[in-house]
Amino acid sequence: MPNIVDRSLYTMPRVTVAVCAHNQAAYVEAALNSAFNQSYENIEFVVVDDHSSDGTSDKIQEFLDATEMNVKFIGRKSNGGQMAAMLDALEASTAPFIVWVDGDDLLKPDFVKTHIRYHLNATAGCAFTSSNMAVIDFRGQMISGVVPFLSNSFVFRPKGRDIEISPLSERDEEQTAVLLPKAYRNWAWSATSGMMFRTSVIKLIRPERPEAIRISADNYFARFAHVVGGSLVIPTVLGFYRLHPNNNFSRFEILGDQIKGAKNPAHQIDAMNEEFAKVLAREPAIITSCIDPKELYKIVKKVGTSKPSMGLLLQNKVLWKEMPLRKKIALVARNVLLSFRGARVDAQSPRVRNKLFQVFAWR
Repeated sequence: MPNIVDRSLYTMPRVTVAVCAHNQAAYVEAALNSAFNQSYENIEFVVVDDHSSDGTSDKIQEFLDATEMNVKFIGRKSNGGQMAAMLDALEASTAPFIVWVDGDDLLKPDFVKTHIRYHLNATAGCAFTSSNMAVIDFRGQMISGVVPFLSNSFVFRPKGRDIEISPLSERDEEQTAVLLPKAYRNWAWSATSGMMFRTSVIKLIRPERPEAIRISADNYFARFAHVVGGSLVIPTVLGFYRLHPNNNFSRFEILGDQIKGAKNPAHQIDAMNEEFAKVLAREPAIITSCIDPKELYKIVKKVGTSKPSMGLLLQNKVLWKEMPLRKKIALVARNVLLSFRGARVDAQSPRVRNKLFQVFAWR
């Protein structure tokens, strides 16, 4: 019998599209326009101003007053950073899926519709989808047709394979998405405005201290949502990432398929990892149900970048139970070596050797 689905039995899911802005008065109207002009119908809109000082809030209010859209507008009374603004939008959401749009980026009209169709594919579920983005400058002129660090990556160009190139087209041609293996540990996604998440995953992994992740909240959510539920990368360009003098990555230079610019400092990555270590402590089901036992050590090693995060991981009884003995020993050694982080010492140093001896003498 043919596989016929009776559409009278279900409805397409609601999606929250949340525009989060801070000091982006020159760009926020364009971002709002792109969010409100989606072809998908079942959308609720949230707008968050993170206590801007350049008139962004007034621009938003003027724009909302001139539209008949039903929008939840949240004006923060203090500046909390990107993560805090995104979590405010999450609190206002009533949908199973959420898209966060930075106040200086743009979505194409079929962004939400396309992401939902990939989320609801009949082959594999995922925690979030990420589509490719073109890059524009502060004038709005396009300076790259793809996110540069994706164009030559494992995702779009598997090892040992050439890739066929098509020229810029005015019409979006749907392409097959790539389901990333959960063991994949490198960055394989675009940026905040190129992603759609399951809100259930975000609520599971939300950090306790949003103030510790003031920038690059997408780094936290993408890396750890992928650990929990996997991700799907959509090659089609469905939005625009804007480079301009006032954004965090304004030092980017596009060098063909490479970029040169700002990176997250080590202390920022440490803070993200410490927050996820707390998630693992309060949600042990992530370890037993979501993380492949063969990959557990790699994940813990990746998260344990600082003494606080490694300490939290070593105290995790569920994780400790799942870990093979030799991996436990390796983690204890790593914890000791983190005590000397920043100093020019290694495992051959007498100081480190003595410390290691003291630790393992009791085990």
